[in-house]
Amino acid sequence: MTASTPQQLRKLAWKSGLMALPFALYGALIVAVDPYELFGVSSLVQLRYKQDISYKLNYAMWKMLRYRRDPLPNVLLGDSRMMNLPDDAIQQASGRTWANLAYGGGSLREAIATFHFADAQTELERVVLGVNFNLYNAADDKDRVAEVTAALDNPLLYFSNRNVMSATFQLIPAALTGREAAIGAPAMSKEEFWRYQLETTTRVYYGNYRYPAAYHEQLTELAALCRERDIELAFVIFPGHTDLQDMVGEYGLEAQYERFLDDIAALGVTYHFDFPSELTRDVENFSDPYHMTDELEPRIIGAVWGDEREHVKVLGADSGG
Repeated sequence: MTASTPQQLRKLAWKSGLMALPFALYGALIVAVDPYELFGVSSLVQLRYKQDISYKLNYAMWKMLRYRRDPLPNVLLGDSRMMNLPDDAIQQASGRTWANLAYGGGSLREAIATFHFADAQTELERVVLGVNFNLYNAADDKDRVAEVTAALDNPLLYFSNRNVMSATFQLIPAALTGREAAIGAPAMSKEEFWRYQLETTTRVYYGNYRYPAAYHEQLTELAALCRERDIELAFVIFPGHTDLQDMVGEYGLEAQYERFLDDIAALGVTYHFDFPSELTRDVENFSDPYHMTDELEPRIIGAVWGDEREHVKVLGADSGG
């Protein structure tokens, strides 16, 4: 076997360098833009662009990385219904600062995993978890939290994450042109979106509904852990419009819905808004059948963090309800 000559070795090194160059440039670009600020060494792209793009592409990654840097003992968990509650109003009503770790399009699987993530960062004191019937569903198992924790354990995974890549290549032109992105905005009227949410989205949840035995077990363990550590735990079942409430019967899920209420109330104090009332019959209180308007949020906050008891049923063994 003939030994390689110095010239051949230099040629091999040159070719290897050329092959590695695109990866090195890509890695440098990710670190320079750093869409979720994992590294925190570059301010090349302003925060406002990242809040407009990175945040909306992956709420979990955005919030979890920030929480790791600045953990708080009081946390909010759930989906967009909890995420949209204004932090300043909750702080004013409760007298405490809260970390909102709820995610748009979130699943119960993500909420439970985020609880354990937060519990590993600091000593928790209070937890409020938003869980509606559509989330209490074994068929809904989305998990963005796992990829975040994986990237924290192995930062190399950050470079191959699809949201990191997508955000990076959207942030560059946004920062250069100053144009805001239109991520997540429905390209339809309120009436069209209402019908889409009621028919298509509800079919995904209710048409595939399966009792979530694993979620129930995990929530039971979570509640037991909170009792053991004197962590105050409460649940919120957010109001849905009566159009959406009626779909439970349309899909023949009345018994499953009652079981859901019993399960959650057995775990802790539960603020239940999702029943026919003056509040839930008024279409003006909702942007779509699942989501209330900003004007309705103070009433939810007043019930959960204050003394307001109109249009809410307080359930749970220790609730007095």
